[in-house]
Amino acid sequence: MFTGLYWPGDDKDNFQPLSLTYSVTVKEPSKDPESAPKTTAAAETPKSQIPGFGVILGIFGVLTIARLLSRNYKK
Repeated sequence: MFTGLYWPGDDKDNFQPLSLTYSVTVKEPSKDPESAPKTTAAAETPKSQIPGFGVILGIFGVLTIARLLSRNYKK
């Protein structure tokens, strides 16, 4: 449950109470709550969809730095 105050803009005198509740319905209690499967954060995070994206970004960065440095030497 979250409770707080909301006011539009900077007008703190025009506050409105705010309450968020989440209804949860338990259909059947667990017989052994200790036997619940453990989830890891690494398993839940999706992997990058573009393979080699970091390599392309690195090459672009090196070329950008080389271009900026070559402009300074020509002067």
